Amino acid sequence: MFPLIRTNLMPLVVALTGMTGTITAQVTSEDVNWSSNFFAAANRDSTGGRLDGRYTFHLGVFHGAPAGWEPTAANTAQWAQYWKTADAVSYNTLTSNFSSSYTAKAQVEGVSLGGKRGYVWSCDRGYPAAEWMLLTNPLWIWPSAGSTAPGGFSTTWTVDGSSAIVGQVGQVGQGGVHLRTAAVLGSLPPLLRWEMWREAHFTPGEIVGEDATVSGWQADPNGNGRTNLVEFAFGTEPRTARVDGAPVEGTMEVGGERYLTLGVARDPNAAVVITAEVSSDLVSWYSAGTHVTLEQETPGSLMFRKLTPMSGSNPFGAMRLRVSLP
Repeated sequence: MFPLIRTNLMPLVVALTGMTGTITAQVTSEDVNWSSNFFAAANRDSTGGRLDGRYTFHLGVFHGAPAGWEPTAANTAQWAQYWKTADAVSYNTLTSNFSSSYTAKAQVEGVSLGGKRGYVWSCDRGYPAAEWMLLTNPLWIWPSAGSTAPGGFSTTWTVDGSSAIVGQVGQVGQGGVHLRTAAVLGSLPPLLRWEMWREAHFTPGEIVGEDATVSGWQADPNGNGRTNLVEFAFGTEPRTARVDGAPVEGTMEVGGERYLTLGVARDPNAAVVITAEVSSDLVSWYSAGTHVTLEQETPGSLMFRKLTPMSGSNPFGAMRLRVSLP
């Protein structure tokens, strides 16, 4: 008889304030309103499938790369280490577009954006196989926070007139497709910070109000049994009522002994910590040390193993995951 293995996802409650994640009217030269066309005739992935809520659009810059480095389809494995996200928004399946507004700050992740080329990086955050798109335009030059717009700077950045470095290579909108992603293998998506994830999925009012039933880290707005913090860690959607990537319970043999294991798929580049705990009585729980170990790790998955083997004297065991912010 197999031992009972229980998965209990336990989030950490954190009170945070985010930025806007929806489009607003152009107010000052510091506001960058960025979007694609509403109700576009076709937004597709590389197989012809429609884009959906799994896609996140990131507005930002590449910084810190060697002199002469530019993002290309041949160096996608290097993008994440040089990328800085200023704003993020999810694809809207109701309007078939993305749109958001960002007010320039002095620095983003310790980097001044002023004068740098702007990019829009879209992806479904999969790994090792993913769908990506990278758009840019010579006019997308970041203003400095608190300054007036320099000559040629446009505070409204739409994808019309932009070109795709990865995706539908060439100018956007050709061949009857407004936006098209491309298949990318073995490359990490942009680092996704907790505040960016919440801005991408919730309205400013939901975030500022810390609505415990909607945007709070313990909230479960789609009613699928997972808190927002768990959805963030696993790379799943907080608004869609479905459960993807459930933890996988199992056993493995090491040195002639059988051990309990617990594996889970995760967002390959989210700023979150996932650990495991084990118990023999569902009362006392233990982690690390001599109790549990991280047996296998890839950018898109983790597998933990209980260090006490299954035996006649120890027939029962349980494992659960704990998710927290760093």
